[in-house]
Amino acid sequence: MKKLLYCSVLFGLSVAVSYANPALHGFCVSPTPTCSDNGIITPVASSLPTFGFWQSSGPATGDDLMVFLIPNDQDPSPGSVSFTLNSTDAGTNDATTVHDSSTLFSTTAWSSGELETFLGIGATPNNPIGAYTPPPTGGDTSATGYYVYEVNLGSTKITPCVGTNCENSAPTFTISGLTGLTNDNGLPQGTFILDYLGRNGTANSAGLMTDVPPSGPPPVPEPASIVLLGSALFGFALLAKKRSA
Repeated sequence: MKKLLYCSVLFGLSVAVSYANPALHGFCVSPTPTCSDNGIITPVASSLPTFGFWQSSGPATGDDLMVFLIPNDQDPSPGSVSFTLNSTDAGTNDATTVHDSSTLFSTTAWSSGELETFLGIGATPNNPIGAYTPPPTGGDTSATGYYVYEVNLGSTKITPCVGTNCENSAPTFTISGLTGLTNDNGLPQGTFILDYLGRNGTANSAGLMTDVPPSGPPPVPEPASIVLLGSALFGFALLAKKRSA
């Protein structure tokens, strides 16, 4: 009888803890193919997705920290990557549009331990490096770690799941002004997106992951590169003329 009572108390405490620390879950909306997290990493079939996170027992309000994990083999110069996160139906009243810029958390890539320890935050559930290296199918198998870029949205209200794929939840996000990568047309394949609302985070290995490479035309060469190319072509032309003479 005592054993049964003891187990009942433990179960009640576990339920209370789970309710007190509900996880965040990712979702995608049009024009990105819809997706909804169900406890595993959710592939995002776009290198510039329209996405969001919902609160399992929401709505909930707290300081919102968005985290982007860019594979360390695809960030040519840590700290040079920059982008703007455009938030719709964000803020504390679900009725504002917020624009925030990304910042590099550390010039050292996250490659061991738990992400929360690396970031110095006490949020749960925890995200161990083993959930990301090696990555799930569709990720960057060459990555041994990730450079962590943050966007701090400040006090934000996140709603529960609304719609078949949570596509009517809020807030939602888009990315613009991406620079500093080999291909600035989108996030590198195998980039992960997680979210932290106060002490509640995205469930362990249940974030969003870009599983396609960036698409579109290659970046426009810098003026200096164009001049250098032109000089080389001019030199070849002079050399060919001299030989023919």
